Amino acid sequence: MIRAQHVFSKDKQKLEDIKRRVEESGEKLTTMAHMYSEDELTRAEGGDLGYFNPGGYIKGIGYSQIFTDQVVTMEPGKLYGPIKWERGYSLVRVNEKRPPAVRPYDDVHDEIVDRLAREKLENVRAEHFAEAAKGYQTRNFMEEQYAKTQRGPQELFDYAQNSTDPLQRIAAFQEIVDKYPTDAVAPQALFMIGFVYAEEVKDYVMAGRSFDEVISKYPESDMAQTAKWMLDNLSEPLPKFEDLDDLNRQIEEKTN
Repeated sequence: MIRAQHVFSKDKQKLEDIKRRVEESGEKLTTMAHMYSEDELTRAEGGDLGYFNPGGYIKGIGYSQIFTDQVVTMEPGKLYGPIKWERGYSLVRVNEKRPPAVRPYDDVHDEIVDRLAREKLENVRAEHFAEAAKGYQTRNFMEEQYAKTQRGPQELFDYAQNSTDPLQRIAAFQEIVDKYPTDAVAPQALFMIGFVYAEEVKDYVMAGRSFDEVISKYPESDMAQTAKWMLDNLSEPLPKFEDLDDLNRQIEEKTN
């Protein structure tokens, strides 16, 4: 795992001037990124690219083998560049490198159990419907009704929330973003696409892309801040919150 930050520009000379200010005048790279970087996704955070695996998806960069190949050779704490990659140039500083490590079994046990349970459930469900289809003509009334009805953004959102199929949920949320991008529920719908990918489908690449898109398309929304938090914690389990109903019940029991 690598954590780095950059200042991005399509103008190489601009970055050379910034590098000179950092190295000769002692100005902070974070401040330079915040003031001059042309990367809208990371500029507000001082060019922070977060943690990423070499060859994997990088916030603000996307997939770039050219960028990755140069970054993996960098020593932490040193300023490099401008380096050239597909979209332009970057000044880059690696702030941390974590060596490869095996995750302890206890840390991944619940994740493995959850994944296997989902796979088994999907297999059992597929086998059940395949067997039923041999003797009966099956229909998905929910899909048929959805196809016939043109729903507004709130109706689509409600449909997505009530659907038990994660892919149907993603499709409904995506329809909101595509058809009603300026509606009040659009930022939340786009965030939910990333959330479903992360928590239900376990596709962290697609989740990262969705959260990046929330930050890019709706930077002033409350969802943008939540998306940033999700990006920083994609591979971590969500914190467990107390059930408020249970908490109130416990308070009442103690009071009585």
